[in-house]
Amino acid sequence: MLTTPPFHNRFTEELGGATLDMRKPQQVTDAFYVPCLPEKVPQPRLLAWSDDAAREAGLPSLGDDADLRQKLAEIFTGNESLSGMNPVATVYGGHQFGHWAGQLGDGRAILLGETAGIELQLKGSGRTPFSRGSDGRAVLRSSVREYVCSEAMHHLGVPGTRALSLCTTGAEVVRDMFYDGHPRSETGAIVCRTAPSFIRFGHFEIFAARRQTERLRQLADFTIRHYFPEIHAARDPHDTKATYLQWFSAVCHLTMDMIVAWMRVGFIHGVMNTDNMSILGLTIDYGPFGWQEDFNPVFTPNTSDREARYCFGNQPGIARWNLACFANALYPLIEDVPALTSTIEAAEQYLAKAIQTMRLGKLGFDDASDLLERSDATALTTDLDRLMQTSKIDFTLFFNMLADEDVLDGTLLDTGAEGALGERLSSVAYEKLGDDDLGQWSNWFAAYKRLHAYHAKVRNRPQAVSERHQIETLCANNPVFIPRNYLLVRAFEALDEGDSKMLDDLMCASRAPYKRLTAIDVYGKRPDWAESYPGAAALSCSS
Repeated sequence: MLTTPPFHNRFTEELGGATLDMRKPQQVTDAFYVPCLPEKVPQPRLLAWSDDAAREAGLPSLGDDADLRQKLAEIFTGNESLSGMNPVATVYGGHQFGHWAGQLGDGRAILLGETAGIELQLKGSGRTPFSRGSDGRAVLRSSVREYVCSEAMHHLGVPGTRALSLCTTGAEVVRDMFYDGHPRSETGAIVCRTAPSFIRFGHFEIFAARRQTERLRQLADFTIRHYFPEIHAARDPHDTKATYLQWFSAVCHLTMDMIVAWMRVGFIHGVMNTDNMSILGLTIDYGPFGWQEDFNPVFTPNTSDREARYCFGNQPGIARWNLACFANALYPLIEDVPALTSTIEAAEQYLAKAIQTMRLGKLGFDDASDLLERSDATALTTDLDRLMQTSKIDFTLFFNMLADEDVLDGTLLDTGAEGALGERLSSVAYEKLGDDDLGQWSNWFAAYKRLHAYHAKVRNRPQAVSERHQIETLCANNPVFIPRNYLLVRAFEALDEGDSKMLDDLMCASRAPYKRLTAIDVYGKRPDWAESYPGAAALSCSS
């Protein structure tokens, strides 16, 4: 028998909904949600279950119980419900690719409720009033990507939603993957994802756009009360504007922390629309995401983003732009443009310092406070970007290489070792390096060694102690595993043929991304075939 903590739903208990046709596309005004049941599926099958995420929500471990496995499949595809679950689809708006898109809402996501302070949401569970004529379904291809990446990001230390379960539905779903007039049937799937809250910037934007200030205030008060308790406890009932401004500042900092974490591991979200921005600074909506492989700041994995608006290097600037949209939505509650502007500017300054600190951490500087203002430290990171891009260096593998013994002790730069340096760099590059490239890299490594020597001297550390700190910092900041798109393609294609080994391997690596597991082959460069293989390099917004 399945026993769970009691389910409830603060969002529906404290905010108003509208009882409408749950399948008919329509504008939903003056309401926060619409009651909406998941659509039934013919043959639910549980492919993966995160015991770790389940533990957070007070749910059981899977074990070897076949009856429990089937019960969980029925529940987390929406065929059955647990006591206290109150499924709804929420309304929100958003700016998409820089333009106001109006009402959006949960078009293929349904919030089941919450338990132990964790909300559970099905993605791909059928039509809602916000589906805009779509079927509200998801396919195995995209669901595998979201399931694996959600859990990997958690263990990478990147704030994000988590994935509890991955199920197939037994129904086919038709998708045109690249919007090129070639639709085909794919295996339908549903992910159950979890978070303390799924509230987005867009939840506030829609009420601001409709000039529904009291609804806007109601949602802000609800959010502060439940998710920012320290701000709520200190609020002055006679100065609510100050409370809202303090809360806005907190959201700015949470957002910037998320961006720093993305940049540290080389993650590109791909669709940084305001409706994909969590109020808690969580990575949400894993669509056409990707990773820095051969380093390129203007790379975006999203084929729909022809102007590269959401490329890797633009993510800090887009975060600022999105926060400005959020500030505009909150203006009716604060009515102080200079205060909102200065809050965003302060967050930008915080981000700039945090990114440089992070970048020096990736280079092994455990306490970079004495280096932040040094021009040679700035030059080191700037020159590294240029060299990595021109040499097509793999982002993850290069920083792993810095922990190699001959790099740490400097012997890789000894006279006559140019060939060894070239071989080492070529092992993490996607093209052959020329003599001029090697000369520039040799200069960079020499500058890197000098800065570490200076850092050790300032910290008054012997060489052995300094090297130990360097290794610890390199290993803490640089994962050996990221769920590269080609690996996710291999896992999805194998699953579609009934083979779950690749998915199992990816989940093992995802749970220990800073440790190389010798029995699993998921740590190498992107293979040549993956550069042009559908879904392995670039993707569309299609599910």
